[in-house]
Amino acid sequence: MSQKKDGLSRQHCWQDLREYISSLERDDLFRWVNREVDKDWEIGSVVRLLFRGIAEEKRFAVGFNHIRGHTDGRVAVGLIGASKRLLAKILGVEPETAAVHARWIEALAQPIPPRIISTGPCKENIYIGDKVDLLKLPVPIWIAEKDAGPLFTPLWITKDSAMHVRNVGMYRAELKGKNKTGIQWGTPSSQHAAQHLQQWEKLNKPMPAAFVMGTDPSIYLSAVTKVPYGVDEFAVAGAVRGEPVDLVKCETVDLEVPASAEIVVEGEFLPGVREREGPFGEFTGFMAGSAEAGEPVFQVKCVTHRTNPILQGMLSQMPPSESSCCRQILMEGAILHHLTEELRFPGILDVHLPESGGGGRRTTASPIRWQWAFGRNLAFSTTSGLWLLTKM
Repeated sequence: MSQKKDGLSRQHCWQDLREYISSLERDDLFRWVNREVDKDWEIGSVVRLLFRGIAEEKRFAVGFNHIRGHTDGRVAVGLIGASKRLLAKILGVEPETAAVHARWIEALAQPIPPRIISTGPCKENIYIGDKVDLLKLPVPIWIAEKDAGPLFTPLWITKDSAMHVRNVGMYRAELKGKNKTGIQWGTPSSQHAAQHLQQWEKLNKPMPAAFVMGTDPSIYLSAVTKVPYGVDEFAVAGAVRGEPVDLVKCETVDLEVPASAEIVVEGEFLPGVREREGPFGEFTGFMAGSAEAGEPVFQVKCVTHRTNPILQGMLSQMPPSESSCCRQILMEGAILHHLTEELRFPGILDVHLPESGGGGRRTTASPIRWQWAFGRNLAFSTTSGLWLLTKM
């Protein structure tokens, strides 16, 4: 059921996460766990066993309906990168590497800007000020007895200090209290949201921000894959889904968020305030935490969510994982596009990022014919697009 629209092959457009999950269930790509589970001891362990014990081509996403101590709220994991089949389904192509790469390159080249609407399902429940309590959300500890605490794996929305350039990116956040979280940038100098915060701190002003969980899958796909500074990830998501992403205004900060999001958390980063973040399991398979100087602190002002919300998590910690699957497949396409379309590098047949390296620490390229200095020139050309390798 594909049709052409402005040169892009358009697949079915899911209006929200719930519609997407229903379509996955019909294809046997998603299953609910209906037994009660402990969010800190069992969710991360079950999903890890699923990724390590089931071959990638047979893997599926999983959701947890009954979470001990949380009568309102569910958790779902693996919805984007459980397997290449899921990624291909989101992009509307066959689960073949070449098809996924070509479709992603198309989407990057023809973004569709988002549109603002008056309200949406994310406004079904609104809590402001003293009514905010993040502890009521079933936020998992992903590696029991090792992670510093429960960790969100959300999509953050920020803008530069002029409020012109938007960024949507996935950055892990430690739950630190009823109205406080941290954030883990990874490498701050290469993260667009961190660059935004630097601009706001130079003005000695708090930076408005929001994070969301549980959206149309095209938004997650666009947010976890690096795009150049100034490119709106919501517009790339629009190209993936074939029509604009609907956004609504936040309640307490001057930002826009997906109208159909399951959970929205609004607030601000306080200038110059830093706290220790972590340790937690990194995508390389090792425990790591913040530098001695600490990481920024996010003060929450408002939480809005759908009734009986689905908290969407992203499994990382070590390959194979959801993050390494997304990194590998989408980064291969992005680097191939960078080399062949932007730099016009001659003789490149394909690019491969092994999932064993987390999908971002080793790159292999296949040339049509080996030439003197090919490897050196390829290395310099690939690293000229280093921004491609530093997302999530």
